[in-house]
Amino acid sequence: MGWAADVPWLLDWAQTGITQKANNAIAMMLAGAAVVLQAQGSARGQRVSGVLALGAAVIGGLTLYQHLTGVNLGIDTLLFDEPPGARATSAPGRMGPLASLVFLLLGGGLLLARRGRAARRVAHALGIVTVALAGIAVQGYLFGADFLYAVPRLTAIAPQTALLLMGLAVALLALLPDQGVTAVLTREDAGGALLRRILLPVVLLPLVLGWLRLQAEKLQLFDAAFGTALLTFLLVILLVALVTKSARHVGDASRQQTRAEDALGRSNALLAALSEHSPDMLYAKDREGRLLLVNPTIERVYGRPAAELLGRRDAELLGPEAAAIHANDQRIMATGRAEAVEEVLATGGEHRTFLSTKAPWRDAQGRLLGLIGISHDITERKAAEAELQRHREHLEQLVAERTAELEASHQRLRHSERMAAIGTLSTGLGHDMGNLLMPVRVRLDSLARMELPEEAERELEGIRTAAEYLRRLSGGLRLLALDPRATPLGEPTPVGPWWTEAEPVFRNVLPRGVALEARLEEAAACWVAMSRPALTQAVFNLVQNAGDALKTRRGRVVVSATVAEGQLRLTVADDGPGMTEEVRRRCMEPFFTTKPRGISTGLGLPLVYGLVTEAGGTVEIASVPGDGATFTLRLPLGAPPAPPPASRRRAAVLIGDRRLRGLVVAELKRLAYDVRADLEGVGAEDLVVADGASDGVLPGRVVRLGAAPQLRDVQGALREAHR
Repeated sequence: MGWAADVPWLLDWAQTGITQKANNAIAMMLAGAAVVLQAQGSARGQRVSGVLALGAAVIGGLTLYQHLTGVNLGIDTLLFDEPPGARATSAPGRMGPLASLVFLLLGGGLLLARRGRAARRVAHALGIVTVALAGIAVQGYLFGADFLYAVPRLTAIAPQTALLLMGLAVALLALLPDQGVTAVLTREDAGGALLRRILLPVVLLPLVLGWLRLQAEKLQLFDAAFGTALLTFLLVILLVALVTKSARHVGDASRQQTRAEDALGRSNALLAALSEHSPDMLYAKDREGRLLLVNPTIERVYGRPAAELLGRRDAELLGPEAAAIHANDQRIMATGRAEAVEEVLATGGEHRTFLSTKAPWRDAQGRLLGLIGISHDITERKAAEAELQRHREHLEQLVAERTAELEASHQRLRHSERMAAIGTLSTGLGHDMGNLLMPVRVRLDSLARMELPEEAERELEGIRTAAEYLRRLSGGLRLLALDPRATPLGEPTPVGPWWTEAEPVFRNVLPRGVALEARLEEAAACWVAMSRPALTQAVFNLVQNAGDALKTRRGRVVVSATVAEGQLRLTVADDGPGMTEEVRRRCMEPFFTTKPRGISTGLGLPLVYGLVTEAGGTVEIASVPGDGATFTLRLPLGAPPAPPPASRRRAAVLIGDRRLRGLVVAELKRLAYDVRADLEGVGAEDLVVADGASDGVLPGRVVRLGAAPQLRDVQGALREAHR
């Protein structure tokens, strides 16, 4: 700024006529900026700092080359011209050889300070030399010794240049805290404390006393001999006082260190006691994973003495699990955060699990030294947790199984309730259809006795056929509604009449497009040892399943019966898709079904199997995928029942509910009673069936039915009264 604005006092602070040159100022700014950027520590700043330091070194080196060779490179007046004849200037604008050498050394030191340990050691040496050279010039100005800052016929160094160069040299040393004098100054031991106390007095006292002696001699207060003796005496006295005070301080520091060492010894003893008696593994590792500290628990776990463990890595002591442990250690040291991790060690022929709490290990300055840790054996706890988990899973499985059983029971209960409701509906529907068909048939018989045209007779015959079909359908509905287990299974059933009554129900259960064929002529006259409800229920389930198999195609279902070897061979066959081997093998299992769960309960075929088996028969299944399925019921033949006795018992029914009255009448007729249900007065009947509302004294044996009784209750009560 002094050169640009032409301000002389900025170029010559001491007004000695020796000015700071332009290149000198530029090199000073480059070196100062390099020091600041390098102190910040960023990667980009380090790179820029190197470039700036190199620039300062180049300026100093080229100028020194001009002084040594006498060659003028023309760099001195690139920016500003200086008139000839300036004091202590060998060439216009050229800085002195001392400043050039200092800039060369200072720039080199800044470049080497960014390198390795050896380069930093050289940089520290260059910093010391730079401080000494700059200090020589400062001391020359202080004591008026021109030769120390102005060599004859060469450019002298300005006082501000000498001071600024000394400051930059000290800054270079500060960038190297691990080297030489700077390292000793920053130590926390007694040596560092001593050097910090005496360094500044040792440097300043001789300078101050020497300057005072020089000023006294100029004032002729004493001659040179007396001044030298006095200076020496004062220096001895002051240095002895300084050393004594420093020694006292070192003694205090030593006593404090002794007390600290005693406290540290007690802490170490306590730590050793805790480590020795701790059931957990206590250890310390360096950054490479080598063991530095182990307690006796580790010796027991590893089965080796401490001498064989210290200095060795996990990979040398353990098996494959060492890789996971090393990875945990490296992660914790990298993140700088303590963690608790589970680790497995294979020791003593078994695998044991440890809960390890690990943390980075740092020194007082925060530098990472390694890792410390505590590992607690949790093998038994893990085994207990695993056993508890197994018990929990087993309990959950039992609960799930029980829940499934309850759900299946609810499904069966709902199915039974639906079937009971359907049975009651079928009974009432069949009875009402019979009541409606009775007058129709009577009138058809009356019309048949009349003289009618031939065309009317054909129409009348069609109506009679339809009425007969409806009568048989109503009988089949009543038969299907009966509980197959409420009737003795061994009660014989005539095959022909049974089929006549049940066939309309079977035909109507099949979907449209599926035909029902019957081939029972050979067995129509025989009797089978199975009750009508049981036989109807068994064949109904088979026909219904065959119809479900043909629901998506046209086909037919064939029901045939033959007699051989004292058995009735009843077959239900279809030409549907057939069954796979697994379905054929499992189709008789309860609750097994290939249909959606809302449509089928999987109890139809098991019911068939149970009814046939209880009747003394067997079930055979033949099926091939794509070729239909055939179910064959082999049932024992039965003997026709004995003819009823000549004299029939009589029964009277006094029930207001028409449906219930019809049900009771049908059941009494099946028990071979002559039933009267339209008498206003009751005579000497063998049995009287009345509802709960009937009053008065009734003759004979009386059975009272409650309001809306169940079908099974009605049948049971009538059979009990019949005995």
